[in-house]
Amino acid sequence: MLENYSSWAQRNGFSNWAIALLWVIVAFICFQIVAAIIFAIAFFFKSLLYGIPEGSSLEVLSKNFGLLFIGNSIGQVLVLAFGTWLFCRLQVSREKRNAFLRFKVNNKTLLFTGLALLAIISVQPFIWFLGWLNSLLPAPEMFDSLQLQQMDVLQSYISNKENFVLLILFHISLIPAFCEEILFRGYVLRSFQRSWGYVTAIIISGIIFGMFHLQATHLLPLIVIGMLLGYLAWIAESIIPAIAAHFLNNAGSVFLVRFFPESEMTSTTAVTLPPVWLILLSIIITFMILHYLYQQRPVRVKI
Repeated sequence: MLENYSSWAQRNGFSNWAIALLWVIVAFICFQIVAAIIFAIAFFFKSLLYGIPEGSSLEVLSKNFGLLFIGNSIGQVLVLAFGTWLFCRLQVSREKRNAFLRFKVNNKTLLFTGLALLAIISVQPFIWFLGWLNSLLPAPEMFDSLQLQQMDVLQSYISNKENFVLLILFHISLIPAFCEEILFRGYVLRSFQRSWGYVTAIIISGIIFGMFHLQATHLLPLIVIGMLLGYLAWIAESIIPAIAAHFLNNAGSVFLVRFFPESEMTSTTAVTLPPVWLILLSIIITFMILHYLYQQRPVRVKI
């Protein structure tokens, strides 16, 4: 069914992919600003009550990671989720906005969600391999060192038994899974799909997803995870399976750091190569799941 609605982007001659790329850049900047403002306000009031903590900036950050989480989560909800929901009106009518963002449930959504969870589990050894491969790529020493320090602080916070694990899961797993999927697998994927087709859209949106996180030591794993989530959203015509898989991926990392801190998979950089047989098994099982999902794909309706 073709859409007769003439969007603002169409009337002004803007391509969907260009509008989407612009919004990703604007959203990234606004998200950082909002998160920083919320953190600064919370830190200010905490300092009034308990005094300004002593130590280096990294030590101060580690002592106030909970406030950083609050600012980060509020920024994601306001900008990545709600901001994207508002911004996509430039490209689609109000009536079709939810369908455009893949806020849909059909009779196969539950099946697709279950298989998406299996896929994100089965792909983990291959992701581990990509992390090892990523560690071989050159990176600026200063940037690399700073990022590793930040990751160490984060892992220290997660592994600290005094910090409530459900609250950590809320900030690290639930909020990013919901907000990032609206932005990337809802809005960006659909916009690039309109311009260049679904294959290119899945690849490009995965690359943008990886670069958005500014984690050079995890760039390859993030890109592939982004592509996998893009495929899951496209094949199901719903972002619900991608949200579930995203949540499980992040929650699994929290679980490993919290309860198995000595595990190789919790390292900030993968220094060892996983067994070859495990990598091959991971690829085969994941491919089988994705192929089955393709066979079960629902009928497409043009949005």
